[in-house]
Amino acid sequence: METALQYFYETALAGSMTLASEKLGVAPSSISRQVAHLEAQLGIALIERGRRSIKLTEAGELAFKYYQDHVSSLDAFRSNIDDLRGIRTGVVTIALGEGFLTPTFARFLKEFSALHPNVEVVVRVGGTSEIVRMILDDEAHLGLVLQFPPEPKIRIRASATQPLVAILHPSHPLADQAFVTLEDLSAHSLCLGPKGFRIRQFIMSAEIAESVTLKPIITTNSLLMMKQLVATGTMVTVLPALAGAAEMESGELIARPILSSKIEVPTISLITRLGRQLPAAPAHLLLRLETQMRSWDQEAQRMLSSLKKADETA
Repeated sequence: METALQYFYETALAGSMTLASEKLGVAPSSISRQVAHLEAQLGIALIERGRRSIKLTEAGELAFKYYQDHVSSLDAFRSNIDDLRGIRTGVVTIALGEGFLTPTFARFLKEFSALHPNVEVVVRVGGTSEIVRMILDDEAHLGLVLQFPPEPKIRIRASATQPLVAILHPSHPLADQAFVTLEDLSAHSLCLGPKGFRIRQFIMSAEIAESVTLKPIITTNSLLMMKQLVATGTMVTVLPALAGAAEMESGELIARPILSSKIEVPTISLITRLGRQLPAAPAHLLLRLETQMRSWDQEAQRMLSSLKKADETA
């Protein structure tokens, strides 16, 4: 039954027996026989027949979840045994958004690797929906996402607020101000994310509340493009502070807090699949990331406190 369950699981993940056969290196007919044998043993259909793509029945969903948890527990067991023997090897896969690619995070990974030189860390970059999918399918142990949408099968292990800031060149006219307002931003050339971005939606909600209109001259879904345009010296963008950390650390760009009580403060979430027992190496990285998240949140709270005082005296 173990082989049949594996073939069924890989078929469900891949979406077809043909793709699963390519991954496993066996003929599609072998996979079909194993799945049929498994259904005969269980006495119930696991896959809806007569469809071009794989769709699991209710029993199929249960079988998929069972094998997924089985694989996860087996990986954790092996890793923990290795850890007890002092081997401390393994692989950690973390999925995150483009905005987390900062010097701070690079140093964090470097320090982790120095402590665990035999552990391979795999970093995968994607959008929020792709990160959530990788976590749910056990393709990644941990995920870092901004403004995580509710998902019952995902567990939030830690969170940190991440205020939006105006990012600009040191020579920009707004650079002389301690903070900026939406009114200030409306008078300058802007590069913002598309209206579908949650960050842009936060900004648009504040625009309505304050009766201010921000009209970007360039719209892009690339954080890199936003920062490159800002680096030309004439444009301003609005992003979470962490997203511009690399350029701010080098002095290429600077950030100015936005004085507006109407802008919702986004949250960074560290996520794992609910019920998944992490192997030793990912569990170690998780603990260190939780500490890093507390540091990010403390920095954000200091910024928010300063803005609150400035707003009260304005």
